[in-house]
Amino acid sequence: MSLFYVHNAPMRFRPEFTTLRAYAVITQSDKILLCRLGKDSAEPGLWTLPGGGGEFGETPEETCHRELMEETGLTADLQPFPFVNSRLFENVDSRVHSVRFFFRATITGGTLRNETNGSTDLATWVPIAEAATLHRADIVSVTLTEILPNRP
Repeated sequence: MSLFYVHNAPMRFRPEFTTLRAYAVITQSDKILLCRLGKDSAEPGLWTLPGGGGEFGETPEETCHRELMEETGLTADLQPFPFVNSRLFENVDSRVHSVRFFFRATITGGTLRNETNGSTDLATWVPIAEAATLHRADIVSVTLTEILPNRP
């Protein structure tokens, strides 16, 4: 826990957390696989990559495989040496340091389907040029600028 001031409020404790998150970056010709957050999520309608938070004891690769299957019904081979970045999120109740692994991946099996009773409600191929115009999570922006910079 850490001490901090909030707008001249008295000092108090605010928990800090570190999370591991892993995402699959999958493209086919000029399209990228994206998922839309569902109505029960923090930001319904926000477009994101297939992936999410690691469970205790999971490796980033295991997290990516599990989340990809849950959200899309697909399996994939992950390329070694993922792109890694981190971001700090702050709110009134806590501070979160999110360490994010972005794996380039190639589909090996499964059939694309939408997640049921989960955080997303749609998995679909989106033209890469169109992805930049969507209401999107910052991980999609990171993907477009850092991982796929030479794509249209």
